Amino acid sequence: MASYHLPDELIYEILLRLPVKSILRFRSVCKAWAAWSSDQHFAYKHLNANQNNDIEGGSASAIHCVIPSLGEGEGEQNQIVYNCSLQKLIDSEHSNSCSDGCHVTKASTRKVHVGSSSGNSMYCIGVCNGLMCCDYMGKFVIWNPTTKKTKSYSIASDSGDAPTYSMPTVDSSLGFGFDATTNTHKAILLWYKKPSLGGVGERMVFVCSFPTCRWRRIYQGITYKPNQTTGILFNGALHWLVIASFSSSYFIFAVDLTTEQGSISPVPVRVATGLFHPIELGVLRGCLALLGNDVVWTMKNYGVEDSWEKLFMFPRCEFCPDRSMPLPIWISEKGVAVLCINEFGMVSFDIKQQKFEKIPTHSTTRISKSWVSKSFAKSLLLPP
Repeated sequence: MASYHLPDELIYEILLRLPVKSILRFRSVCKAWAAWSSDQHFAYKHLNANQNNDIEGGSASAIHCVIPSLGEGEGEQNQIVYNCSLQKLIDSEHSNSCSDGCHVTKASTRKVHVGSSSGNSMYCIGVCNGLMCCDYMGKFVIWNPTTKKTKSYSIASDSGDAPTYSMPTVDSSLGFGFDATTNTHKAILLWYKKPSLGGVGERMVFVCSFPTCRWRRIYQGITYKPNQTTGILFNGALHWLVIASFSSSYFIFAVDLTTEQGSISPVPVRVATGLFHPIELGVLRGCLALLGNDVVWTMKNYGVEDSWEKLFMFPRCEFCPDRSMPLPIWISEKGVAVLCINEFGMVSFDIKQQKFEKIPTHSTTRISKSWVSKSFAKSLLLPP
C-alpha cells in the first residue's frame, strides 16, 4: 500500500483554515502541530484568515457573562465565564430543558475559572481578538477563555499625574482594543483628576500598550464627561458616549488605536430628542448604535452624521421588575434581538411581532452588563 506524506507547508495552510477547537485537539498529533498552535505568529495568521468566517458560531453570536461561585477558600469567589451561542439561545427557547434547568446545551456552554477574587469582582472592560481584558482593583488581567491562558499586569506611569482608581466608573472609564499596524493591544483610560482643596478638576486621556504596561497621557483638558464606564470598540477605535460639560448635549468621543488621536462628533438633535435617559452606546449589525429606553438607532455609514437611522422600538419589558432598560446585544438574521436585563437574565424580542420571551439560563446565572460581549471570535492568541 502506498503511503502519502503532505508537505509541512501544505499542512500549515490547512491548519490555518480549521476552527480553533480542532487545532487545540490536534496538538497531540505531533510536536510540530503543537508548536504551531502555541506560536503567536501562527495565531495572528489564523485570526486574520478566519475573522470574516463565523466558524463555530463564535464571531458574532457569542455572549460572555460572569457567574460568581463559592471558591475553595472560605469567603472566596471564583470568576466563572459561560460562553454561549446567542443563536442557540434563541433556538433553544422552545426545546426541552437540560437536567440542571438550563436550555443551553453543554456543547455551547463552558466554564473558565480565572482565579480567586477574594470577594472583589473583576470588571470586564473589553474583548478583542479572542482576548478578554478585565480590571481588578486597578490592575489588568487578560485571558483567552478558549485556550484558558491568563496573564496579570501591574501598570506604571510615565506621567506625574498617575491615574488612580479602584474600578471603572464614569470618572475612570476604560476601553480595550487593538492596533493592527503594530499588532499591539492597548487600553485607553478617560480619567478625571479630582481637584485639590479649592482647586479645579481636570479630565485626561491615557493609553497603555501591552505588555509595556505604562500609562502615557495623550490628552488633557477634555471638556466632556463619559456617560458609560467602558469604551466601545469599533472600526479600529474606542468610542464613548459623552456629555458636554458646558451643556447637556450628547457627543461621541473616539480614540483611534493606531494614531492615538481623538475625535468628537455630535449626536444629531433628531436622534437625541427621542432618546430618554439612560442612553448607551453599542454595536448592532455591524454599526455603531445608540440605545435608549425604548428605541435603537444605528449609524449606517460610519462617521457620517446624517446616516443615523431608527432600527426598531420596543415596548416596556414585563421581565424588568425595576423598570430598568433592557440592553440589546445582538440581532439575528430573522429579526430576533437578544437583550440583557442587568442581573435578571436575558430575553429575546421579536421585532416584527413586538413580543418578548424569557431566555432560560443556568439557575445560578447573574448577568452583568460589564461582562456582555457584543462580538467574540475564538482565537489562539496568547495574552501579550
